[in-house]
Amino acid sequence: MINTGLEMVQVTKRIKGKTIVHPFDLTIRPGQVVALCGGNGAGKSTILRMIAGLARPTSGTIEVNGLNRRQDREYYLRQIGYMPDHFNFGAGLTASETIRFFAALKGRTAQEADDALKAVGLQDARNKRVSVFSKGMQQRLLFAQAILDKPPLVILDEPTNGLDPYWMDTFVSLVMEVKRAGQAVIFSTHQLQVAEEVADRAIFLMDGKTVSRGTIEEYRAKYGPSGLQGAFASLISRQLTGDIDGTVGGMFDGQGGLGGGERQDPYQQDKYQQDEYQQDQNRQEKNSRHSQVFGNGQDSRHGQDSGHDQDSGHAQKSRHGHNDGQVSLDGRDRSQDNSPVKITFRKRENKRHDG
Repeated sequence: MINTGLEMVQVTKRIKGKTIVHPFDLTIRPGQVVALCGGNGAGKSTILRMIAGLARPTSGTIEVNGLNRRQDREYYLRQIGYMPDHFNFGAGLTASETIRFFAALKGRTAQEADDALKAVGLQDARNKRVSVFSKGMQQRLLFAQAILDKPPLVILDEPTNGLDPYWMDTFVSLVMEVKRAGQAVIFSTHQLQVAEEVADRAIFLMDGKTVSRGTIEEYRAKYGPSGLQGAFASLISRQLTGDIDGTVGGMFDGQGGLGGGERQDPYQQDKYQQDEYQQDQNRQEKNSRHSQVFGNGQDSRHGQDSGHDQDSGHAQKSRHGHNDGQVSLDGRDRSQDNSPVKITFRKRENKRHDG
């Protein structure tokens, strides 16, 4: 089979009448690295999931080495190594057991699995349970399974999330080794300095639209030493003045990167995720009504005027990223307590006294 790389032609994604990815074209040849850059809900993860076969395009074609996912699914998937942004590892498995499990699925040997662990610096932690790993260590394990069988195309969804500066450099080195081996790489990131260091080309996305694309050399030629940072600043300026569509919210973290890890727009979820999102919305509306019902009396939690409680009902955030109050990027409401995803209304502590 001839290694021709990745071909995407006019690929789109629509869910419930909303366009998540507008017509998208991309060609990646063997040995090339492409970075998808953009804020939350830009469409990066949706594009990667469509390439990986986890989401079905609404229209357009995707081929890897001339194979189409719909027509040649089994052989198509053999061309791909995919690293998701998050994965629920088995609670009782060690790093060695986990990577050997993936090796068995891919028809690889235990030695190849051990070599992959060594490549990402986890050989000394091979007998530790993955459940006690830090986010960065889990990211490295996910990267190891993605490159385990040396696939022609490596897909990495936010691979730098949770990595310390040392392993940021190691990630760059690993990707460069994959590139030198003739494998194609596409990854999403909000770390522009990493994208500029490792990628041949960068694509900026906003609300599912491609707003800028070019080689790293072209960005440096246009924006000087600031490179992708300068390109991003220019895009934000154009966005604020209405020259391009999109929303600024959640895109800049103030530290030289695009804000936060990818937290997909709720419409970017597949069917089972859409149902979960709708359940979240129903709970949110119920909690909001609950807050308003008790809004004329004492706030049972704080013994203060109910207006504070009513405000907290609007400050909550669903796991999919709607942010109206003091809510951090990890999906937790910091304005009330440490309860994840949603605010839980506790039982009223003050007994009701009849007049």
